[in-house]
Amino acid sequence: AVTDRGGLVSQLFPGGAPDRSRTLQTFLRKRPPADEKEHARAEAEVEVFHAAVRDEDYPTVDGIQRGLASGALDEVVFGRNELGNQRWHEWVARHLEP
Repeated sequence: AVTDRGGLVSQLFPGGAPDRSRTLQTFLRKRPPADEKEHARAEAEVEVFHAAVRDEDYPTVDGIQRGLASGALDEVVFGRNELGNQRWHEWVARHLEP
């Protein structure tokens, strides 16, 4: 959702193999920054989102993928607190129903 300050839209596209994907992230604002101070604040907010994905999400996903590839586990619960992940899985399950 886009708040007064802005919001992040993440799009995940399948890659050429089951363990590959591409993510496109777009940060949306209701209006352009009014001045340099607001622009700098917006850039800092965007970096917070990117840092969370780059420094937390991607390393976690890579570790999960390595664990699944090892055969040690058949499945894992990932993103229990990530509503976007839950909604995506619900959407896929709904569209796979006969």
